Amino acid sequence: MSRLLLLVAVAVLEMDNGLPHGGFAVALLYAAGGLLAAASLGARVAAVPAPRWLVRVVAVLVVGGLVALGLARSAALTLGAGAPSWLVVAVFTASSGLAVTAALGAGRGPVVALVVLQALALAVAVHSTPATIDVEAFLREGGRALLHGHDPYALHIENPYSPANTRHYYSPGTVVDGRLVYGFPYLPVSLLVTLPGMLAGDVRLAHLALMVVTSLVLVRIAPDRLGRMLATLVVVSPLSMMVVLESWTEPTLLLGVVLLVWALHRGRPWAGVAGTVLFLGAKQYVVVALPLLAAVRARLGTRVVVGGLLLVAALVVPFALADPGALARSVVEFHLHQPFRADSDSLLVASVLRFGWPPPWSYGVLPLVAGLVVALLLAGPARRSPGAFAAATGLTLLSTVLLSKQALPNYFWLVQMCFVAAAAVGLGWQPEGEPEDAGSVRQITTQTRP
Repeated sequence: MSRLLLLVAVAVLEMDNGLPHGGFAVALLYAAGGLLAAASLGARVAAVPAPRWLVRVVAVLVVGGLVALGLARSAALTLGAGAPSWLVVAVFTASSGLAVTAALGAGRGPVVALVVLQALALAVAVHSTPATIDVEAFLREGGRALLHGHDPYALHIENPYSPANTRHYYSPGTVVDGRLVYGFPYLPVSLLVTLPGMLAGDVRLAHLALMVVTSLVLVRIAPDRLGRMLATLVVVSPLSMMVVLESWTEPTLLLGVVLLVWALHRGRPWAGVAGTVLFLGAKQYVVVALPLLAAVRARLGTRVVVGGLLLVAALVVPFALADPGALARSVVEFHLHQPFRADSDSLLVASVLRFGWPPPWSYGVLPLVAGLVVALLLAGPARRSPGAFAAATGLTLLSTVLLSKQALPNYFWLVQMCFVAAAAVGLGWQPEGEPEDAGSVRQITTQTRP
């Protein structure tokens, strides 16, 4: 039953099309998805077996539907990028055939081929679609500064927006003479992982590569064909394509989560350290998930967690020593100074717009408190299995974003993909070396690991 609930939660987080943003409708829809995911962590719920036919029907509707939408979106993007129509048709046909073959249980090969083929198609779209948001400018100018030996946090990055959009995206005083008065606004890992992409001509290529690696890791550890098909959504889903084209940095965080899942699943300390660095060293808001590292500590030991945290600190400290004021202004003050976004799908935003409550002083407090409380409550359930850890991470981040003054698609994509990872590996332990079920979609139980 747990896996079934997660599948529905994944679908719910994709169902905002046509609904007005900035009100309660979408925010409550996402909250409902979170409640379904939370229910999946309940021991009693997990013990109830879902009818196999129902799991199959929901899997076809959710996973099959998202893959079909993604392939259609990919074809439209590559056609719009100027690719020959015959090539677009050929890629679409081949991808559809690979998807059907993978869904019928032909092993990992067709799944890997589907992910790689769609990544290549998306790379074509990236090459022909200019980035239009400030994140790309942050990464590009920050990376260029770092390669030339300059402090990316001491930059004044060029404003990519028109005057009207500037008023929408930035608070007064953020832009002076066409440049932001702040430098690179994220933690160092977000910048470091995109350097290869920048050297290749576009930082977004680095994010696409990270998503391919994430998908392939999930393919490797997924216990059955449903898990493998779910893994393709990291690259193939329509929202995933939007994340790449908009230069959003959440693929770095997602790879961190999935490496932690792999570390928990296979007992890989190095993956635990790498996952901790990628997850906690990329963006500030994930600090709320710190209590969930108790699951990593319980499975892999204290040294893995401490090692990961020390590496994050080692990446931040040099910038703090070089110019502590610039670092604090860019990674803290910039975000506190960000405007209240009325187009956010947040319960906080909807409440303020509708009722004028809560007061402004609470905007920075509520999301952190909510996220930390949820993480503390889920620290125990997260230790049950790698899938439970992924689901708990998604729920922690969802509770944070739903009470934030800015709640945009990239945040919800990360939450959705955490649920995808949880459903892909299941919420129970799959002992390493257990034969895969290539012929059916089976419910994974919540037995404890011996």
